[in-house]
Amino acid sequence: MSNCPSPSTNELFDAPSVSDSGIWVECEIGDLQKHHMIMMLGNDETPGQPVNGYRVARNPANFDSMPDLCLTDGKSLITTKYVFCRFCYKIYSKNGGQASVHRRECEIKEMDKKKNNTDSMGETLIGECSKGKLEKSTIQHIITKYILKSGVALNVVENDAFQDLVFDLLNINYNLSEDCFEKIMPKRKSIRDLVEKEATAAIKAVRDVLKPEILSKMASFSCDFGRNHTDFFCLKSSFVQIVTDQNTNRKSWEMKIYPMCMQVVNESSKTSVFVAKLIQEQLKNMEITNVNLNDYFLIADAAAYNRKAGEDHFITFIRCAAHMMNIIADRTTVPYSKSKLSSEDKSKLCDVRSTLKDCNELMKNIKKKFYIRSQLPKQVQTHVETRFLSYKKVVDSVIENADVLLKFKYMMEPDLADDVTKVSQNMKTLRSITSTLKIFDELCVFFQSDSIQIHVVVPCVIGMLKHFEAQKLSNDETLRSLASAAVEALRFNMHDLTDFHCLGYMLDPRRPQTLQADIDALKVDLDLKSRAQNALEKLANILNISMNGNPPSRPRYDSPDSFLAKCLRRESPKMSLQIEYNHFLTVQSHLEVEEFWPTNEHNFPQLYNIARKVMGIVASESSTERSFSLLRNIYRENRRKLECNLLEKLFICYELSRTN
Repeated sequence: MSNCPSPSTNELFDAPSVSDSGIWVECEIGDLQKHHMIMMLGNDETPGQPVNGYRVARNPANFDSMPDLCLTDGKSLITTKYVFCRFCYKIYSKNGGQASVHRRECEIKEMDKKKNNTDSMGETLIGECSKGKLEKSTIQHIITKYILKSGVALNVVENDAFQDLVFDLLNINYNLSEDCFEKIMPKRKSIRDLVEKEATAAIKAVRDVLKPEILSKMASFSCDFGRNHTDFFCLKSSFVQIVTDQNTNRKSWEMKIYPMCMQVVNESSKTSVFVAKLIQEQLKNMEITNVNLNDYFLIADAAAYNRKAGEDHFITFIRCAAHMMNIIADRTTVPYSKSKLSSEDKSKLCDVRSTLKDCNELMKNIKKKFYIRSQLPKQVQTHVETRFLSYKKVVDSVIENADVLLKFKYMMEPDLADDVTKVSQNMKTLRSITSTLKIFDELCVFFQSDSIQIHVVVPCVIGMLKHFEAQKLSNDETLRSLASAAVEALRFNMHDLTDFHCLGYMLDPRRPQTLQADIDALKVDLDLKSRAQNALEKLANILNISMNGNPPSRPRYDSPDSFLAKCLRRESPKMSLQIEYNHFLTVQSHLEVEEFWPTNEHNFPQLYNIARKVMGIVASESSTERSFSLLRNIYRENRRKLECNLLEKLFICYELSRTN
């Protein structure tokens, strides 16, 4: 029976609408039958099927008003007037006493809800509109998806405001009663089971993507430790994937970074061996065994255990470029203890640090004064230890708000007014500071992007060194001292530029040809070609590619294709990896790395695999750093009792929804 609005009392015993295929009903027919039996009402052409020797038929002529119930035992026909309850489907004699009793006692609302909310498949049917049926399982799936994407607590389903929101949204297209809604709204326990099931499926999908990349040795790993009420270890894997533009049908590489774990660990366990052990355990969870970590790269910050883990258990340690920029910026204002700067430069840098401290104290005090803070054109910034170059933002805030601060100085307390005067007298120094730190801040933000690969690190570092060497000749004493400190910090940290950084640069078809000349002019001990050659040989050994195989053979022309087809096929003769590499070094292209290699795989089939592995190394592990900020949205104060396994699943799904 199709769903229909609730009838009035007068409509209770009206004749039913019977579908062509018939419906099952429970019949009770006065003195003719003393027990309940199930029969089917047939359509106009085909009477119902025999039940217990009887058959139910209808008189089409009288059906629209009050149909006749025709019972036959095959010999004689008995016709009886009846009434039909459209809610419980019982049939009574039209004027019988049982019909009057039933009319008073039948619970219309409950029976209507019970029948109209159940479809033929046995699933709960809530409502129906022109857009189709809405089932309880659909609502559960939508709420589960919302919880996984938003990271909200599971008890949100018990929140009155959330329930009102869902109810109002459903009633845009579906006419639901509050009683019906309460029945179909999932509880916390049932939604937890669904959330865990969906999260497990999502993690399996991620592992299905990562597994072939790891087995083919094309993936790299980045990791970090962080704290959010307890210590966590975060592990991610990165690789480049071929994507095709649907409009131009052109292929290109796209960097992919997937979370592998967010695991609770013991703070005292931060050792190189422990890092390698954690990564091996995650690979076993993915059913990847017998893999050698020496075939992969580890990208991390410069913590001692990360560096040692990369050097001892992996191909090498790749230092996070964003962290390196931040450290160099710090050492520009606070030189190393073994610094060889002149006493004049050290004195100037001491004044710089004092000015930075005054700026931060001023901004902290201004932040407490709402009547002043509300008048400033630029938001007040204060120094945060965990944020890259946050003191640069403090200086910018002071410079941009300086005029307004001087204007409202008469409204301030004497001490605060004196601080404003003191800082305003050092505006020239502040502009020199922000001019220097602006370069570090720009590169730090650049390297924090997930799409930035290792091949850009060398030219950026050399470009910075060249810039600050030129600034050492500035007439501004503060700028000159800052440049000298920056040059010293850059040269000290350049030992983290590995052979694979050089190979990444050499595999860029748009590489500037003058970079080696700049390196030599700066007197930096960095031979790009020789170091790239060392990295190439090491990766060839890992990927089982012969550096110098058979000499190039001429292409064979014994295929049945036409001569023109052979020429247009663009097949290159087979070459060794070394010859492919030497040939590539002569190529100049306007294409970016991401576009050049997918479109030239046929020209450099062996070097292509080397390039794909190198370009799968992200320039920084900032994606892993950001994971701990996202973790705060999941592991809040009211969720401390979450099981570690469920917490990890919720986090991975939450991050996937934010990053993809």
